[in-house]
Amino acid sequence: MHADVVVVGAGPAGCAAAVHLGRQGCRVLLLERARRPQPKTCGDSLLPDALRALDDLGVGDQVRGAGRCLTSLEVTAPGGRTVRLAVPSVTLQRQRLHALLQDEAVRCGVQLISGEAVAPLVDGERVIGVNVRSDRQPLFSIHAPLVILASGPRSGALRDFGVCLQAEPSAVGIRAYFRDLSGEFADSLRISYDRQLFPGYGWVFPLPDGLYNIGVGLFLHGARPSQTDLNRLFDYFLRSFPPARAVASLEDMVGVPCSGLLRTGLAGARNSRAGLLVAGEALGTTLPFTGEGVGKALETGLLAGQVAVEALRSGDFSGAFLARYGLTLEQRYRAVYQGYLRAQKWLNIPRLPDLLAWQVARKPPLREAAEMMLSGALPPASIFSLSGLVGRPARSTRKRCELTA
Repeated sequence: MHADVVVVGAGPAGCAAAVHLGRQGCRVLLLERARRPQPKTCGDSLLPDALRALDDLGVGDQVRGAGRCLTSLEVTAPGGRTVRLAVPSVTLQRQRLHALLQDEAVRCGVQLISGEAVAPLVDGERVIGVNVRSDRQPLFSIHAPLVILASGPRSGALRDFGVCLQAEPSAVGIRAYFRDLSGEFADSLRISYDRQLFPGYGWVFPLPDGLYNIGVGLFLHGARPSQTDLNRLFDYFLRSFPPARAVASLEDMVGVPCSGLLRTGLAGARNSRAGLLVAGEALGTTLPFTGEGVGKALETGLLAGQVAVEALRSGDFSGAFLARYGLTLEQRYRAVYQGYLRAQKWLNIPRLPDLLAWQVARKPPLREAAEMMLSGALPPASIFSLSGLVGRPARSTRKRCELTA
């Protein structure tokens, strides 16, 4: 088989790249190892950066129509203070989101293939395609001058393609779906930074049809030995956080809990090599501190698609040409990820998160800055800094952090 581009992974990043390439008239094969979208550990929430990217892809209205639209996010600090922030979002089960994105890719002329990329095809140092295994064929090859690797957090694919810098995950998570038709907690996203969960957090997110996604995420750097039992942390959160306890106490769990790995901080993998670009969770696009990953996965997928079009038009698939992708990532996102990593480290400093929550609750300018940060319009340093702690957000650093087409 032959194509202009092979995209490995039909999640948000892979679909974003494929849709952009398909609209440019490129021959694209989108490879997904599962016939149907698989359950994910994520909280199923789409913040403003994700919604903007989905609008760019032309599926924003479909997502809003299928999901639950919310206007606020409640954050509970370690000391118990809760701050409600005006942050618009949409919640939608990840399987539904993947299906919508894959359908859009097919509408754009992309060929969706069920199969697993087991190894790259190489010519010297350059990737020139992939070897694929599927239920129908034990092994076949797809030749293409460019491959976009958007295979998720599994380090095996990164090793196979020669871009893995860190095999260990950055974080782990577990979630379960519960049904509660009362609607008591259906008005807002809720996140708790309980001290027993440090360096992590728990969430309660309302979904359509009376469902709730309740889960716990744990960042592994700085985690205590007593926190290695993720199931125990999850049980603790279900008992201790009032909204989680109220919903889970109905004993109406839908399906079984789902756990998984996360790669955060835009680290752990090379972003390109000759004939190859890496995007989404494979690149570590999940944000530290918040664990939000869909928005940046979509954005890096779009960026990878844009650079792929440039490479196809120029006929240059060298490592030097594709390095422009990594330079753009650094320029747009390095400060964002460094800021959120600093925020994550603050969780281990006694009373610091409580002080910041107290200032956000009592200082309208700081509250507005926090809302803009979570919406992608301010860098994290405007909040997680000395100026933020004293209640004066660093507005001079304001800049747009989202990807602009």
